[in-house]
Amino acid sequence: MSQLDIVGTLYNHAAAPHPDERIALAESEGPFILADAKDAPRWLGLDYGGRWKTWVLGPLASLPMIPWPKFDRFHRHKHEAEGAYVALRGAIETCMVGAPIIEKPGAGESPEARYAGVYPQESDGEANPIGFLMMDECNDYDFAVHMTKGMACLRGGNYDGPRMVSYRPPPAACTVATKKGINDRIDHIVLVFHPGPDDQREFIRDGLRGAGPDGNHVDVKIDCMSGVIVAFWSRLSGRDMLGHYDDPAMGLCNDGLVKAGGAMAIPSGSRASRPARPGRARGRSS
Repeated sequence: MSQLDIVGTLYNHAAAPHPDERIALAESEGPFILADAKDAPRWLGLDYGGRWKTWVLGPLASLPMIPWPKFDRFHRHKHEAEGAYVALRGAIETCMVGAPIIEKPGAGESPEARYAGVYPQESDGEANPIGFLMMDECNDYDFAVHMTKGMACLRGGNYDGPRMVSYRPPPAACTVATKKGINDRIDHIVLVFHPGPDDQREFIRDGLRGAGPDGNHVDVKIDCMSGVIVAFWSRLSGRDMLGHYDDPAMGLCNDGLVKAGGAMAIPSGSRASRPARPGRARGRSS
């Protein structure tokens, strides 16, 4: 890759822990989200948005004698999550006759959550549990953390929102750089994750010379109908960032991120009178 121009640095972790334990845990890591500016407001971050999760935790989940029902761990509706919870509990009761299953009210995030400890067979429920069965409300951040192992496209079965690209790096600095093409127009935006905020800037500025592609990389694509792509930390609410605007420029500039000093706009180099052309954004994990 040719010479890059460094724009600035993004982080996917907080500098100091938040006093609220739930928020502090979310701030310790998290995927980045890349989305069209018209779709980003539908990302709810840490706000609960009507998605539920059901799963089994601990050694219990890997016991070979239990034929676990096959279904998605994420559900759009509470009744679907309850049905999955009942099916999982039934599988335990059928294959582990006599194993105490003790419900633990109030253990989840939601008041309607169900959480149960599963204990060894013929025990009185006072031994160490061999696993947990849970059903709880889930937010978009939880979904991104559990579904994103590398670079992924959030769409389809377990995500009913607009198509977005997610990438889960370790807690690290992310240098934002651009590459100019014909007529000095920016034709690439590059996000480079690295352990230090400054020690690799010259390497990045020099175009990452010598870097090789990841053999397991995945290309993912999203629609960019507004002509504006937004990259942000998944714990943030796109709705709070950009508001409810039909024109993404209003959310970005008039009353939104750029005016508030919480974001930086990277112009493409085209004239203001020239309308943005719909296109596609492509990402590659490396």
